[in-house]
Amino acid sequence: MQTSTPTPAYHFTARDLTWSAPSDTNADTTYTVTASAFDAELRCSCPARKTCKHVRRALAGELGKPRCKVTQAPRRSVPETFGFVTPREVCA
Repeated sequence: MQTSTPTPAYHFTARDLTWSAPSDTNADTTYTVTASAFDAELRCSCPARKTCKHVRRALAGELGKPRCKVTQAPRRSVPETFGFVTPREVCA
């Protein structure tokens, strides 16, 4: 007997994690440290070319909790000849 798992009604997408890192030299400047949702690599918006102190502070937990945007959308079905598939299956 084959059992089927129901398709969830909603599709959730998590975006990159971001931290705000204040500049040590300029009080009016804040840099953004981002952890990519695809490869989890940390990147900073500061002009440093190597791993900067802002990334090291994010890794050490000194910048507090990261911000993360999660979106929720209804799952849409695309009619096919032999039933319905989800957009993820069509784009795969």
